[in-house]
Amino acid sequence: MLLGQNGLFCLSSHQHLKKQQNNNFIDKLRFHVSKCFIARDSYWENIVHYPTANIIEVYKIITAELPQVSPIKGHTYAYIVNLSNNKATVLYCCFSEEIVSAAKAHKLWRLLPESLPYYRYLFNKQGLYFSSVALTPFHYLTKKENGLIQKDHGLTKKESVLIKERSSIEDNAQHTSELLLKIEADKLSSLPVNKNNLDMFTTAMLAESSTLEKNDIHQLFNKFNPLNVLDFGHHVIEKVTQLVKKQSHLTSYVAIVLLTSILTFMIGKSLFLSWHESHLTQLIAESKVTANKSLKLSNELKKIKNDIDNINTNLAGHPPRTQLLRILITLVNKDNQLKFSTIDISPSQMQIRGTITNAASLLSALSKVTGFNQVAFNTPPATLRKGGEGFNIQLHFNDNITHYTYQELTQ
Repeated sequence: MLLGQNGLFCLSSHQHLKKQQNNNFIDKLRFHVSKCFIARDSYWENIVHYPTANIIEVYKIITAELPQVSPIKGHTYAYIVNLSNNKATVLYCCFSEEIVSAAKAHKLWRLLPESLPYYRYLFNKQGLYFSSVALTPFHYLTKKENGLIQKDHGLTKKESVLIKERSSIEDNAQHTSELLLKIEADKLSSLPVNKNNLDMFTTAMLAESSTLEKNDIHQLFNKFNPLNVLDFGHHVIEKVTQLVKKQSHLTSYVAIVLLTSILTFMIGKSLFLSWHESHLTQLIAESKVTANKSLKLSNELKKIKNDIDNINTNLAGHPPRTQLLRILITLVNKDNQLKFSTIDISPSQMQIRGTITNAASLLSALSKVTGFNQVAFNTPPATLRKGGEGFNIQLHFNDNITHYTYQELTQ
């Protein structure tokens, strides 16, 4: 709904508003609690920015500013347009006595300036915008209902046709609310447009403006905004305050209800906080036990990993024993009847004992292997009764033995 100097209008012709005298309580209640926008040409407005986004501080500032902010007489209200980046944008509006009286006559108390939803929707969207909204006069709808009611009270066929024709004409008798809005950085402003009486300034602005689509207009009037809750809360508090002033004998009962609600909330909140603290303490204790177990296991794993790293480091520093054994195996054949009784391998040297037909040939063969050096008998070869010689040979080796393949060793 939109209330202006020309009367009350419906923002959508598809809404079916009932007369205030309607006996349907739900419809009457829905009408009375509906938001009613005041036409832009029926109020003074001013946009102010404050360097805080704290709602309590903004409320204190607004309370101090309201009595003196308006340069004209009337009812002054404040509406928060935006809260962000440690800055509050507040719209001050002053409604005339006539408009407020008209709203009271219709029992409308949720009053909002027409430009407010535009400012909230277009905030930070810089540009020049033009809005055009089709309106249906509220008294046309009530006249239509009266005509339909009379039809049920014995009207002639001709009278019924006339009533239908009149209703059809009235349905098409639409009014239009047109606004120019300028969004430029921190500057927000709006201007009502009357196309029957345009000046050069307004004409130039209309030529430069972007027209808002119907879907955008529908969205900005119906989209939920968290600040709508503040508007509703302010209206409710103001309405309750007025009722209490009118019905002073109910003040004590209202105070008891409010006090009871506050005490109930405080007790419930304290119980919840107590339970929550106990629950968190238990969770912290369990987490500490789990953390200690995890830390202990982590330390054990680190120790095992260090042991494995040390083993791998030591192994990497020694030539593989398999390569030494491969070299010794290639020396064994049927002719020399070589047999090893002891193979003792240390990090840099090897000592072998065994029997062979000719110990000197074995010493010579070992001396020719690249990577073997200082090959010598620990003790002189000993002749055996069954034939052959016993040997005890010691040699040193280096990393060059790892470059040999099995085929090279057998050549």
